[in-house]
Amino acid sequence: MTKATHFIGIDLHKTVVQVCVLDERGEVSEEFRVRLGTEADGQEVLRRLTRWKTTGRFVVEALGLNRWLVNACQQAGVNIVVADAVKLSGKRFGKKTDRHEARELARRLWVGDVERYACSYYPTDEQYGVRKVLRVRHQLVGIRQPVSNQIRAMLTAYLLPSAGTALYAASSLATLARLELPTADLTLCLQTVVTTLRQLQDGIEQLTKQIRHRAKATPVQARETPLPSGGPQTALTLHYEVGDLRRFDNAKQVVRMPASCLAWPTRGIPPIRGG
Repeated sequence: MTKATHFIGIDLHKTVVQVCVLDERGEVSEEFRVRLGTEADGQEVLRRLTRWKTTGRFVVEALGLNRWLVNACQQAGVNIVVADAVKLSGKRFGKKTDRHEARELARRLWVGDVERYACSYYPTDEQYGVRKVLRVRHQLVGIRQPVSNQIRAMLTAYLLPSAGTALYAASSLATLARLELPTADLTLCLQTVVTTLRQLQDGIEQLTKQIRHRAKATPVQARETPLPSGGPQTALTLHYEVGDLRRFDNAKQVVRMPASCLAWPTRGIPPIRGG
């Protein structure tokens, strides 16, 4: 691999990208800023970045909105890494501005901090897609309870009994669909929330079906087998969210993963303890 002579920090936002280029002495050789609004704007950013394709190393922070940029750079043969901003602790170094952030990313790449301890795991599109299935299902289950509570509150206000089973069960939804409250406005509100609950449940069931399908893969089944009470969702979460445990420095890093990432079911949670 050719030795890098340029170190490019990319501070990416939804509507703008700020770029700083350092030379091999760590001095700023160029800076530019591009407004993002169309696909053509993104192509312009990539065109300008590829000027340093053969001589540069590139870094961008690990953000949910960076996939278009990182994927495009990888496809163009640009040597780009994704950095963990928390490990870099960039906010401690001066005033936080887009220009400063891009410079700081480039500087930390130049001094070697990014490679030493701040490189972040970047999942493939397939891995990212499976993660989204797990996370969206987890979020929808969280939304489902407040929606159910709204229905129960409207029924309780008129001493109407709630279903003995969960409100999102097919039999409960069928019963709720036939209910009318004292006024047309109240009935409209009730049926609107019931429809929302039905749609939520349909989405959860579709995602659950996809999770079970994905969990049939051999590597995922290998995760599920040793778990005494784990199921497909737990195994899929372990495989695609936690992944290779060697990418963590210690057990505490696994424990500190956001709950939205570790979309565990209510049972079958593997015991993970900090060292």
